[in-house]
Amino acid sequence: MSEHDFDELRGERDADALSGLAAALDVSRERGPRAEFLARLRGDIEREIHTRRTRSRTLPSLRGAVPAAIAGVLAVVAAISYPPSLPTGIDRGLLVASASSFVAYDPATLQERARVSVGAPKPWAMLTPDGNTLVLTFEQFTRVMRVLDIRKPAEFRNVVGLQSPYQFALSKDGSRAYVRDGSAVRIVDVEKAAVIGAIPTPGVEDSPVYLAPDDRRLFQFTPDGQLIVFDVEDGKEMRRVKVDLTDTPGLSASARLVFSRDGSRVYAVGSEGSPTGHVGVLVLDTNTLAVIANKSLDPNSGPSLSHEFDPLADLDRAIASLGFVAEAKEFGTVTQIALSPDGRTLYAARGAAGNGILLIDTQRLEVVGRMQSTRTIFALQLSPDGSRVFAVASPTGVLGSAQLLAVDARSYGLAATASIRGASADETALLYKP
Repeated sequence: MSEHDFDELRGERDADALSGLAAALDVSRERGPRAEFLARLRGDIEREIHTRRTRSRTLPSLRGAVPAAIAGVLAVVAAISYPPSLPTGIDRGLLVASASSFVAYDPATLQERARVSVGAPKPWAMLTPDGNTLVLTFEQFTRVMRVLDIRKPAEFRNVVGLQSPYQFALSKDGSRAYVRDGSAVRIVDVEKAAVIGAIPTPGVEDSPVYLAPDDRRLFQFTPDGQLIVFDVEDGKEMRRVKVDLTDTPGLSASARLVFSRDGSRVYAVGSEGSPTGHVGVLVLDTNTLAVIANKSLDPNSGPSLSHEFDPLADLDRAIASLGFVAEAKEFGTVTQIALSPDGRTLYAARGAAGNGILLIDTQRLEVVGRMQSTRTIFALQLSPDGSRVFAVASPTGVLGSAQLLAVDARSYGLAATASIRGASADETALLYKP
Protein backbone atom coordinates (compact mmCIF):
# COMPACT_ATOMS: atom_id res chain seq x y z
CA MET A 1 0.00 0.00 0.00
CA SER A 2 1.45 3.35 -0.99
CA GLU A 3 1.65 6.46 1.17
CA HIS A 4 -1.05 8.06 -0.97
CA ASP A 5 -3.32 5.04 -0.52
CA PHE A 6 -2.92 5.21 3.24
CA ASP A 7 -3.73 8.92 3.34
CA GLU A 8 -6.88 8.24 1.36
CA LEU A 9 -7.87 5.41 3.70
CA ARG A 10 -7.24 7.62 6.66
CA GLY A 11 -9.53 10.31 5.29
CA GLU A 12 -12.29 7.93 4.20
CA ARG A 13 -15.76 9.39 4.84
CA ASP A 14 -18.16 6.82 3.39
CA ALA A 15 -21.30 7.45 5.45
CA ASP A 16 -22.93 4.09 4.62
CA ALA A 17 -19.87 2.14 5.67
CA LEU A 18 -19.53 4.08 8.90
CA SER A 19 -23.22 3.73 9.69
CA GLY A 20 -23.13 0.00 9.02
CA LEU A 21 -20.14 -0.52 11.23
CA ALA A 22 -21.70 1.57 13.99
CA ALA A 23 -24.86 -0.55 13.85
CA ALA A 24 -22.87 -3.79 13.91
CA LEU A 25 -21.00 -2.65 16.99
CA ASP A 26 -24.23 -1.35 18.56
CA VAL A 27 -22.57 1.93 19.43
CA SER A 28 -24.55 4.39 17.34
CA ARG A 29 -26.52 5.62 20.34
CA GLU A 30 -23.63 5.63 22.75
CA ARG A 31 -21.29 8.47 23.54
CA GLY A 32 -17.95 8.30 21.82
CA PRO A 33 -14.65 7.74 23.56
CA ARG A 34 -13.29 10.46 25.80
CA ALA A 35 -11.63 13.37 24.06
CA GLU A 36 -8.37 12.60 25.86
CA PHE A 37 -8.33 9.08 24.40
CA LEU A 38 -8.97 10.33 20.88
CA ALA A 39 -6.30 12.99 21.24
CA ARG A 40 -3.76 10.41 22.40
CA LEU A 41 -4.77 8.02 19.62
CA ARG A 42 -4.42 10.69 16.95
CA GLY A 43 -1.07 11.67 18.41
CA ASP A 44 0.12 8.06 18.36
CA ILE A 45 -1.00 7.70 14.76
CA GLU A 46 0.78 10.89 13.70
CA ARG A 47 3.97 9.78 15.46
CA GLU A 48 3.72 6.36 13.78
CA ILE A 49 3.33 8.01 10.39
CA HIS A 50 6.34 10.24 11.01
CA THR A 51 8.46 7.31 12.20
CA ARG A 52 7.46 5.15 9.26
CA ARG A 53 8.27 7.90 6.78
CA THR A 54 11.73 8.41 8.22
CA ARG A 55 12.45 4.66 8.27
CA SER A 56 10.72 3.67 5.04
CA ARG A 57 13.96 3.04 3.16
CA THR A 58 15.37 0.70 5.81
CA LEU A 59 12.14 -1.13 6.71
CA PRO A 60 10.27 -1.64 3.43
CA SER A 61 8.47 -4.75 4.75
CA LEU A 62 6.32 -2.59 7.07
CA ARG A 63 4.82 -0.53 4.28
CA GLY A 64 1.66 -2.61 4.07
CA ALA A 65 1.15 -3.91 7.59
CA VAL A 66 1.33 -0.71 9.64
CA PRO A 67 -0.98 1.44 7.46
CA ALA A 68 -3.55 -1.35 7.26
CA ALA A 69 -3.60 -1.77 11.03
CA ILE A 70 -3.86 1.97 11.68
CA ALA A 71 -6.55 2.38 9.04
CA GLY A 72 -8.54 -0.38 10.73
CA VAL A 73 -8.36 1.40 14.08
CA LEU A 74 -9.37 4.69 12.48
CA ALA A 75 -12.38 3.05 10.87
CA VAL A 76 -13.63 1.83 14.25
CA VAL A 77 -12.96 5.20 15.90
CA ALA A 78 -14.73 6.98 13.05
CA ALA A 79 -17.74 4.73 13.44
CA ILE A 80 -17.91 5.47 17.15
CA SER A 81 -17.21 9.18 16.82
CA TYR A 82 -19.52 9.93 13.90
CA PRO A 83 -22.91 8.31 14.56
CA PRO A 84 -25.11 8.23 11.44
CA SER A 85 -27.66 10.50 13.09
CA LEU A 86 -28.24 12.33 16.34
CA PRO A 87 -30.07 10.26 18.97
CA THR A 88 -32.75 12.94 19.27
CA GLY A 89 -33.85 15.74 16.98
CA ILE A 90 -32.55 19.22 17.72
CA ASP A 91 -35.25 21.86 17.56
CA ARG A 92 -34.39 25.31 18.84
CA GLY A 93 -31.59 25.52 21.32
CA LEU A 94 -27.94 26.22 21.98
CA LEU A 95 -25.20 24.41 20.12
CA VAL A 96 -21.67 24.31 21.55
CA ALA A 97 -18.75 23.18 19.38
CA SER A 98 -15.48 22.39 21.13
CA ALA A 99 -12.36 20.25 21.00
CA SER A 100 -14.27 17.30 22.45
CA SER A 101 -17.78 17.32 20.96
CA PHE A 102 -20.86 19.05 19.59
CA VAL A 103 -23.55 19.40 22.27
CA ALA A 104 -27.10 20.74 22.02
CA TYR A 105 -28.70 22.33 25.11
CA ASP A 106 -32.26 23.32 25.95
CA PRO A 107 -32.23 27.16 25.99
CA ALA A 108 -34.59 27.36 28.98
CA THR A 109 -32.96 24.86 31.33
CA LEU A 110 -29.53 24.26 29.73
CA GLN A 111 -30.22 20.54 29.98
CA GLU A 112 -28.21 18.53 27.48
CA ARG A 113 -30.40 17.36 24.58
CA ALA A 114 -27.96 15.63 22.28
CA ARG A 115 -24.25 15.04 21.93
CA VAL A 116 -22.00 14.03 19.05
CA SER A 117 -18.59 12.99 20.38
CA VAL A 118 -16.47 14.35 17.57
CA GLY A 119 -14.19 17.25 18.37
CA ALA A 120 -13.52 20.54 16.59
CA PRO A 121 -10.42 22.13 18.17
CA LYS A 122 -10.27 25.94 17.97
CA PRO A 123 -13.48 26.23 15.95
CA TRP A 124 -15.14 29.11 14.16
CA ALA A 125 -18.70 28.01 13.47
CA MET A 126 -22.01 29.28 12.08
CA LEU A 127 -25.42 27.78 11.35
CA THR A 128 -27.26 28.45 8.10
CA PRO A 129 -30.62 30.25 8.50
CA ASP A 130 -32.61 27.00 8.29
CA GLY A 131 -30.70 25.81 11.36
CA ASN A 132 -29.78 22.46 9.84
CA THR A 133 -26.39 23.03 8.21
CA LEU A 134 -23.34 23.69 10.34
CA VAL A 135 -20.35 25.36 8.69
CA LEU A 136 -17.13 25.42 10.69
CA THR A 137 -13.38 25.75 10.49
CA PHE A 138 -11.14 24.00 13.01
CA GLU A 139 -7.75 22.41 13.51
CA GLN A 140 -7.24 18.87 12.22
CA PHE A 141 -3.48 18.50 11.76
CA THR A 142 -3.95 21.59 9.58
CA ARG A 143 -6.98 23.90 9.57
CA VAL A 144 -10.03 22.53 7.77
CA MET A 145 -13.38 23.94 6.67
CA ARG A 146 -16.27 21.51 6.99
CA VAL A 147 -19.95 21.50 6.05
CA LEU A 148 -22.34 19.07 7.73
CA ASP A 149 -26.02 18.42 8.34
CA ILE A 150 -26.41 18.44 12.13
CA ARG A 151 -29.06 15.71 11.81
CA LYS A 152 -26.59 13.44 9.97
CA PRO A 153 -23.11 14.40 11.17
CA ALA A 154 -21.45 11.38 9.53
CA GLU A 155 -22.22 12.83 6.10
CA PHE A 156 -19.89 15.80 6.38
CA ARG A 157 -17.89 17.32 3.54
CA ASN A 158 -14.55 19.10 3.73
CA VAL A 159 -14.12 22.17 1.52
CA VAL A 160 -11.32 21.63 -0.97
CA GLY A 161 -9.04 24.38 -2.24
CA LEU A 162 -8.27 26.04 1.12
CA GLN A 163 -4.88 26.34 2.82
CA SER A 164 -5.56 27.68 6.32
CA PRO A 165 -9.21 28.70 6.74
CA TYR A 166 -10.21 30.49 9.91
CA GLN A 167 -12.78 33.26 10.47
CA PHE A 168 -15.69 33.48 8.05
CA ALA A 169 -19.11 35.01 7.46
CA LEU A 170 -22.21 33.48 5.88
CA SER A 171 -24.57 35.08 3.39
CA LYS A 172 -28.14 35.68 4.56
CA ASP A 173 -29.44 32.58 2.79
CA GLY A 174 -26.47 30.48 3.89
CA SER A 175 -25.46 29.61 0.34
CA ARG A 176 -22.04 31.28 0.47
CA ALA A 177 -19.27 31.57 3.01
CA TYR A 178 -16.53 34.18 2.95
CA VAL A 179 -13.54 32.73 4.77
CA ARG A 180 -10.17 34.18 5.78
CA ASP A 181 -7.49 32.05 4.15
CA GLY A 182 -3.99 33.49 4.25
CA SER A 183 -3.72 36.65 2.18
CA ALA A 184 -7.20 36.35 0.69
CA VAL A 185 -10.86 35.87 1.50
CA ARG A 186 -12.09 32.76 -0.32
CA ILE A 187 -15.68 32.53 -1.49
CA VAL A 188 -17.17 29.10 -0.80
CA ASP A 189 -20.29 27.53 -2.29
CA VAL A 190 -21.72 25.90 0.87
CA GLU A 191 -23.91 23.34 -0.90
CA LYS A 192 -21.05 22.15 -3.11
CA ALA A 193 -18.38 22.60 -0.39
CA ALA A 194 -16.11 24.15 -3.02
CA VAL A 195 -14.18 27.40 -3.51
CA ILE A 196 -15.71 29.48 -6.28
CA GLY A 197 -13.77 32.75 -5.99
CA ALA A 198 -11.31 34.85 -4.02
CA ILE A 199 -10.83 38.44 -2.85
CA PRO A 200 -7.15 39.42 -2.49
CA THR A 201 -6.47 41.09 0.88
CA PRO A 202 -2.69 41.65 1.12
CA GLY A 203 -1.53 42.98 4.47
CA VAL A 204 -4.84 42.39 6.24
CA GLU A 205 -4.63 40.53 9.54
CA ASP A 206 -6.33 37.21 10.17
CA SER A 207 -9.21 38.78 12.07
CA PRO A 208 -12.99 38.33 11.94
CA VAL A 209 -14.89 39.22 8.78
CA TYR A 210 -18.41 40.67 8.82
CA LEU A 211 -20.89 40.61 5.95
CA ALA A 212 -23.22 43.61 5.72
CA PRO A 213 -26.99 43.00 5.60
CA ASP A 214 -26.97 43.85 1.88
CA ASP A 215 -24.95 40.63 1.30
CA ARG A 216 -22.51 42.57 -0.87
CA ARG A 217 -19.99 44.29 1.41
CA LEU A 218 -17.49 42.54 3.63
CA PHE A 219 -15.98 44.42 6.61
CA GLN A 220 -12.66 43.67 8.31
CA PHE A 221 -10.15 45.42 10.58
CA THR A 222 -6.42 45.81 9.95
CA PRO A 223 -3.70 45.70 12.65
CA ASP A 224 -3.09 49.45 12.33
CA GLY A 225 -6.66 50.35 13.25
CA GLN A 226 -8.40 50.68 9.88
CA LEU A 227 -11.76 49.31 8.82
CA ILE A 228 -11.70 48.01 5.24
CA VAL A 229 -14.75 47.30 3.11
CA PHE A 230 -14.60 44.80 0.24
CA ASP A 231 -17.10 44.31 -2.56
CA VAL A 232 -17.77 40.56 -2.66
CA GLU A 233 -19.21 40.69 -6.19
CA ASP A 234 -16.36 42.65 -7.78
CA GLY A 235 -13.76 41.08 -5.50
CA LYS A 236 -12.14 44.44 -4.79
CA GLU A 237 -11.55 46.83 -1.92
CA MET A 238 -14.17 49.59 -1.85
CA ARG A 239 -12.80 51.90 0.84
CA ARG A 240 -11.16 52.09 4.25
CA VAL A 241 -11.60 54.32 7.28
CA LYS A 242 -9.43 54.95 10.35
CA VAL A 243 -11.08 53.73 13.56
CA ASP A 244 -8.24 53.65 16.13
CA LEU A 245 -9.51 50.58 17.97
CA THR A 246 -6.54 48.32 18.67
CA ASP A 247 -5.17 46.50 21.70
CA THR A 248 -1.57 46.78 20.55
CA PRO A 249 -1.15 49.22 17.63
CA GLY A 250 0.19 47.43 14.59
CA LEU A 251 -0.27 43.99 16.10
CA SER A 252 -3.82 43.34 17.24
CA ALA A 253 -7.07 44.34 15.56
CA SER A 254 -9.33 43.78 18.53
CA ALA A 255 -12.54 45.62 17.66
CA ARG A 256 -15.78 43.76 17.04
CA LEU A 257 -18.65 44.72 14.72
CA VAL A 258 -22.40 44.27 14.78
CA PHE A 259 -25.01 45.68 12.40
CA SER A 260 -28.35 47.19 13.37
CA ARG A 261 -31.37 45.13 12.42
CA ASP A 262 -32.30 47.46 9.53
CA GLY A 263 -28.68 47.49 8.34
CA SER A 264 -28.35 51.27 8.45
CA ARG A 265 -25.79 51.39 11.24
CA VAL A 266 -22.72 49.43 12.22
CA TYR A 267 -21.39 49.45 15.77
CA ALA A 268 -17.68 48.93 16.44
CA VAL A 269 -16.55 48.17 19.99
CA GLY A 270 -12.95 47.66 21.07
CA SER A 271 -9.87 48.88 22.88
CA GLU A 272 -8.39 52.35 22.57
CA GLY A 273 -4.83 51.13 22.88
CA SER A 274 -4.60 49.20 26.13
CA PRO A 275 -6.26 45.84 26.85
CA THR A 276 -7.16 47.01 30.36
CA GLY A 277 -8.02 50.61 29.48
CA HIS A 278 -11.06 52.40 28.12
CA VAL A 279 -13.42 50.85 25.60
CA GLY A 280 -14.15 52.78 22.42
CA VAL A 281 -17.56 52.69 20.73
CA LEU A 282 -18.06 53.89 17.16
CA VAL A 283 -21.38 54.20 15.37
CA LEU A 284 -20.98 54.37 11.59
CA ASP A 285 -23.35 54.84 8.69
CA THR A 286 -23.22 51.45 6.96
CA ASN A 287 -23.40 52.93 3.46
CA THR A 288 -21.02 55.88 3.73
CA LEU A 289 -18.93 54.83 6.77
CA ALA A 290 -19.48 58.35 8.11
CA VAL A 291 -19.08 58.56 11.89
CA ILE A 292 -22.47 59.12 13.52
CA ALA A 293 -21.16 58.95 17.07
CA ASN A 294 -17.89 58.20 18.85
CA LYS A 295 -17.44 57.67 22.59
CA SER A 296 -14.67 56.61 24.94
CA LEU A 297 -16.11 54.63 27.86
CA ASP A 298 -14.68 53.65 31.21
CA PRO A 299 -15.87 50.04 31.59
CA ASN A 300 -15.99 50.51 35.37
CA SER A 301 -18.12 53.66 35.26
CA GLY A 302 -21.49 51.91 35.43
CA PRO A 303 -23.05 50.06 38.36
CA SER A 304 -22.84 46.34 39.02
CA LEU A 305 -26.11 44.93 37.71
CA SER A 306 -25.47 41.63 39.46
CA HIS A 307 -25.19 43.02 43.00
CA GLU A 308 -28.49 41.76 44.38
CA PHE A 309 -29.77 39.40 41.72
CA ASP A 310 -28.13 35.99 42.13
CA PRO A 311 -25.11 37.44 40.33
CA LEU A 312 -22.68 35.81 38.00
CA ALA A 313 -20.18 36.67 40.71
CA ASP A 314 -21.89 34.06 42.92
CA LEU A 315 -21.24 31.34 40.37
CA ASP A 316 -18.27 29.98 42.28
CA ARG A 317 -20.38 29.49 45.38
CA ALA A 318 -23.30 28.00 43.46
CA ILE A 319 -21.23 25.50 41.48
CA ALA A 320 -18.28 23.72 43.04
CA SER A 321 -16.65 22.18 39.96
CA LEU A 322 -16.78 23.45 36.40
CA GLY A 323 -14.67 22.71 33.35
CA PHE A 324 -14.75 24.48 30.03
CA VAL A 325 -15.47 27.72 28.18
CA ALA A 326 -16.81 29.07 24.91
CA GLU A 327 -14.99 30.50 21.96
CA ALA A 328 -13.31 33.85 22.28
CA LYS A 329 -12.57 33.73 18.57
CA GLU A 330 -9.97 36.44 19.17
CA PHE A 331 -8.39 37.79 22.32
CA GLY A 332 -8.65 41.46 23.22
CA THR A 333 -10.44 44.04 25.32
CA VAL A 334 -13.71 42.79 23.86
CA THR A 335 -13.98 39.19 22.67
CA GLN A 336 -17.54 39.21 21.33
CA ILE A 337 -20.47 41.61 21.12
CA ALA A 338 -24.22 41.30 20.57
CA LEU A 339 -27.00 43.81 19.92
CA SER A 340 -30.40 43.47 21.56
CA PRO A 341 -33.34 42.92 19.15
CA ASP A 342 -34.69 46.42 19.86
CA GLY A 343 -31.27 47.90 19.08
CA ARG A 344 -31.02 49.72 22.40
CA THR A 345 -28.35 47.71 24.20
CA LEU A 346 -24.91 46.45 23.22
CA TYR A 347 -23.54 43.49 25.16
CA ALA A 348 -19.76 43.09 25.19
CA ALA A 349 -17.98 40.04 26.61
CA ARG A 350 -14.82 41.35 28.24
CA GLY A 351 -12.71 38.21 28.09
CA ALA A 352 -9.52 38.30 30.14
CA ALA A 353 -9.48 42.13 30.15
CA GLY A 354 -12.44 42.68 32.48
CA ASN A 355 -15.16 41.31 34.70
CA GLY A 356 -18.10 39.68 32.97
CA ILE A 357 -20.30 41.43 30.40
CA LEU A 358 -20.45 45.17 29.72
CA LEU A 359 -23.84 46.70 28.78
CA ILE A 360 -23.87 49.88 26.66
CA ASP A 361 -26.83 52.15 25.85
CA THR A 362 -26.70 52.66 22.06
CA GLN A 363 -28.68 55.92 22.10
CA ARG A 364 -26.60 57.76 24.70
CA LEU A 365 -23.42 55.68 24.29
CA GLU A 366 -23.13 55.29 28.03
CA VAL A 367 -22.32 52.31 30.21
CA VAL A 368 -25.56 50.87 31.57
CA GLY A 369 -23.70 48.57 33.92
CA ARG A 370 -21.86 45.28 34.24
CA MET A 371 -22.97 41.70 34.67
CA GLN A 372 -20.06 40.79 36.87
CA SER A 373 -18.31 37.45 37.08
CA THR A 374 -15.26 36.12 38.87
CA ARG A 375 -14.79 33.92 35.81
CA THR A 376 -13.56 35.13 32.44
CA ILE A 377 -16.44 35.48 29.95
CA PHE A 378 -15.65 34.82 26.30
CA ALA A 379 -18.50 33.67 24.05
CA LEU A 380 -21.80 35.54 23.98
CA GLN A 381 -25.22 34.97 22.39
CA LEU A 382 -28.72 36.41 22.80
CA SER A 383 -32.01 34.58 22.41
CA PRO A 384 -34.00 35.90 19.40
CA ASP A 385 -36.38 37.83 21.68
CA GLY A 386 -33.52 39.24 23.74
CA SER A 387 -34.84 37.87 27.03
CA ARG A 388 -31.85 35.62 27.70
CA VAL A 389 -28.13 36.26 27.53
CA PHE A 390 -26.04 33.13 27.01
CA ALA A 391 -22.32 33.12 27.74
CA VAL A 392 -19.41 30.78 28.24
CA ALA A 393 -17.19 31.27 31.27
CA SER A 394 -13.75 29.90 31.96
CA PRO A 395 -12.95 27.52 34.83
CA THR A 396 -11.53 28.90 38.07
CA GLY A 397 -8.77 26.30 38.37
CA VAL A 398 -6.70 23.85 36.39
CA LEU A 399 -9.08 20.97 37.12
CA GLY A 400 -12.29 22.94 36.68
CA SER A 401 -14.69 22.99 33.74
CA ALA A 402 -15.93 25.77 31.55
CA GLN A 403 -19.49 26.82 32.18
CA LEU A 404 -22.44 27.65 29.96
CA LEU A 405 -24.55 30.40 31.55
CA ALA A 406 -28.09 31.65 30.95
CA VAL A 407 -28.84 35.10 32.40
CA ASP A 408 -32.20 36.88 32.50
CA ALA A 409 -31.76 40.08 30.47
CA ARG A 410 -34.30 41.97 32.60
CA SER A 411 -33.44 41.01 36.18
CA TYR A 412 -29.81 40.07 35.40
CA GLY A 413 -30.33 36.98 37.52
CA LEU A 414 -28.55 33.72 36.76
CA ALA A 415 -31.29 31.48 35.31
CA ALA A 416 -29.38 28.27 34.57
CA THR A 417 -25.89 26.82 34.26
CA ALA A 418 -24.32 23.77 32.64
CA SER A 419 -20.81 22.39 32.81
CA ILE A 420 -19.06 22.02 29.46
CA ARG A 421 -16.62 19.14 29.56
CA GLY A 422 -13.43 18.78 27.58
CA ALA A 423 -13.11 22.29 26.15
CA SER A 424 -11.58 25.64 26.93
CA ALA A 425 -13.49 28.89 27.09
CA ASP A 426 -11.47 30.69 24.46
CA GLU A 427 -11.57 27.80 21.98
CA THR A 428 -15.25 26.93 21.70
CA ALA A 429 -18.07 28.21 19.50
CA LEU A 430 -21.48 29.09 20.95
CA LEU A 431 -24.43 29.15 18.53
CA TYR A 432 -28.19 29.65 18.91
CA LYS A 433 -30.53 27.57 16.77
CA PRO A 434 -33.86 29.43 16.52
